[in-house]
Amino acid sequence: MISLADLNEIKRSYREPEGVQIVVRLGICGASVGAKEVFETFKNVVKEKGITGVRIYTTGCIGLCSQEPVVDVVVPGMPRVTYTFVTPEKARGIIFHHIERKQIIKEWVIPNLG
Repeated sequence: MISLADLNEIKRSYREPEGVQIVVRLGICGASVGAKEVFETFKNVVKEKGITGVRIYTTGCIGLCSQEPVVDVVVPGMPRVTYTFVTPEKARGIIFHHIERKQIIKEWVIPNLG
């Protein structure tokens, strides 16, 4: 069994990943409304534009089924942002405005979840 001291040591050693992170929520609810296509769009556009230092990955549902596809974006020096109702077209906009120009698209954002 892991002790409290072990858990505290793990917590102390944890560091946020460096660089930009794009997290596409790809649970059943997200997948049913196009999250896989959104994920592929992010990967393809980042590759096409030659943008480096971007980690794009998926996780499961966070309980916002009525607002899927949901995407979290983390850019160093900026707050974590959660975009909702993301489409492939919006994914392109997020890359252009948020990733490349450091401008959050406020109309597509919900308040920070935590």
